[in-house]
Amino acid sequence: MSPYPRPSQRNPMKSKSTRMQTMSLTLLATAAVVAASSSAMAAEGRGQRYSPGVGGSDMTSLLVPGWYGQVAMIHYHATKLKDNNGDKVGAISGTASRDSIVSRLPIPPANQAAANAALAGAGFQGVGYNTNVNNFRADVYAALFRVTYLSTNQAFGANLGFTAMLPMVRRQTSISADPVTLSAANLGVLGAVIGPTGATEAGNTIRNTVNSQITGSRGQATGMGDLEMSPIMHWELGDNQAISFAPTIVIPTGDYNKNSGINAGYGNFYTFRPSVQYGYIGDGWDVGARAVLSFNTRNKDTDYKSGNMFNLDFQLMKFISDDFRLGLQGYVVQQISDDSSGNAATQASIDAADGSRMRTFALGPSLAWIMNGGEMMVEGKLLREFASRNRSEGTAYWLTISKPFGM
Repeated sequence: MSPYPRPSQRNPMKSKSTRMQTMSLTLLATAAVVAASSSAMAAEGRGQRYSPGVGGSDMTSLLVPGWYGQVAMIHYHATKLKDNNGDKVGAISGTASRDSIVSRLPIPPANQAAANAALAGAGFQGVGYNTNVNNFRADVYAALFRVTYLSTNQAFGANLGFTAMLPMVRRQTSISADPVTLSAANLGVLGAVIGPTGATEAGNTIRNTVNSQITGSRGQATGMGDLEMSPIMHWELGDNQAISFAPTIVIPTGDYNKNSGINAGYGNFYTFRPSVQYGYIGDGWDVGARAVLSFNTRNKDTDYKSGNMFNLDFQLMKFISDDFRLGLQGYVVQQISDDSSGNAATQASIDAADGSRMRTFALGPSLAWIMNGGEMMVEGKLLREFASRNRSEGTAYWLTISKPFGM
């Protein structure tokens, strides 16, 4: 009897002892380390240590004692970058302060105080700039390798086990902007005090700084992601319902360089991620959901702390034949606490975006093929994001292969 029983096989009165002797195709994929290079402002590294949508037919399946292997492959593609209001990021404007300009002037430090005083006397406070972001694109390709074991040992009525997952990741991000324009009036005041040559050099410095800030996340990275490990507690409620609890720890084992805008790993910090999963296996429609909370420590390399996250994955599936299930899947991503930084300038930008809290929703179809009555499962799904804030908005393409190996 397969944990994905065919319609003709389903029997709501089957005994638990019979079911526990069979092999399940499901993996308790309680989390995935690889998220897309996703947020525009929120969370350090423009992402979170959970891949929304990773939960699939495992949420609407029975889990019985034994060993399981799974490879989940994802391609995330996005061409929209959303701001704090949910609008597409476009025009960017600001002011380069007088102090920041003077500190970069090609004059001896002893003369900078005098230049600053002279500029203040002339009413100069800074130089305004503006530009327009365009041609944003983010792509993530990842393979998530997971092994899971569920034993016959029990505590508090739950079968005990563990799961571990290690991803391999390739990230590619590109972004460009129109030429930076500067306030001509302010540059004129600057030139009158420090001379036209100094004003020209200051203007070039401002343009280069703005461009580097916009394109700082441009590039690519390939490598190992962050390792996650978790014990499992799995309860079966009657013959067609189940609950699983997995308190996951994510360890910063991934390839990471604080000076790079693109990394395979997320940084030198830890994430504690408890999750609760519920599944109902009926005679028609099957329903599954997983609620996940992520609590991050501070990145020791950058003094940045990503806000805590809430994720909800859900799926509704129905057998359309003895071997295929078709359904609808979706997810919710909501940051529930502000980012914070020990760097004053970074903290100011976080505050300006109301804590840089990210959000997105997604829906899409899912199709699962159960091979030979339960020897292996192949599942594909397409999840389209909408109503995003402080992150990218794109589409995730998933292909997952799950295989039980017995006790």
